[in-house]
Amino acid sequence: MVRPDDAGVVAVRPGEHACVRLAETADRARVAAGFMLDGIARGNRVVYLCDDDDPGTFARDLVRRDPRIAAAHAAGQVELRVARDVYMPDGRFDPGRMIEFGARERRASLDAGHRGLSIAGDMTWAVDDSDAVGALVQYERALDRTLGDPSMINLCLYDPSRFENGLLTEIAAAHAVDVAPELAPIGRLGRLAAARTNGALRLAGDLDFVSAEALADVLEVHFPGPLEVDLAGLRFVDVIGMRALRGRRGRQLTIVDASSAVRRLVELLAWSGDPGITVSPAVPPP
Repeated sequence: MVRPDDAGVVAVRPGEHACVRLAETADRARVAAGFMLDGIARGNRVVYLCDDDDPGTFARDLVRRDPRIAAAHAAGQVELRVARDVYMPDGRFDPGRMIEFGARERRASLDAGHRGLSIAGDMTWAVDDSDAVGALVQYERALDRTLGDPSMINLCLYDPSRFENGLLTEIAAAHAVDVAPELAPIGRLGRLAAARTNGALRLAGDLDFVSAEALADVLEVHFPGPLEVDLAGLRFVDVIGMRALRGRRGRQLTIVDASSAVRRLVELLAWSGDPGITVSPAVPPP
């Protein structure tokens, strides 16, 4: 099994329903590989519903990215299926039926001895059917209401070039976690992932010198004011990474949750006494 500290990086947690709005087509395989490795490390069964008519082509791309995916695929822990065949088995999309499908797959995963189910779906299959497109917001809202069980993680991938902007805004709002396209540069270097959730920016993985510049650039453009960050998922952080969070002009920073690695560095940098920084709950005294 993959060690948790050597797994894929996604800013999505057990029991959550996340929307990924792809900034570039090439980001799809990167996100998918990270999601699969995260699921493998958790001991979950991983099911990926792929837009390709031949999932084998996509599988070969994923295997080239990381041989651990190949091993899990060969062992039956990772499955790729044609998305249209699952979402529209009889040529029509039924949100209730699809939610039942996810529940069955979760039970099957647990019955097979896995810790849970990590399931992801490419959603481009819907664009050629106006009825399916019209039902997407209803489906995503209903699916979000059903989740919360830590034995399941659900990821929906949307290509913004194939969906109308207003519809995608509604779809993203129907998810507890939004991996917005402007966050994509953060995940292209190093081992850092980002998402928006509960009004905060969530970071997961390693915040170090490799990804610090990309993070600083995204924050400068898209988060110019006071910033709330959830850093509970950071496994590693260095001084350069923490300074990227504060920004070039020393923005007001609220850390709503923090890993032990973050708390150690907050103390090292004496940020706990900085009036421009709030750590909630407060960092305990050394």
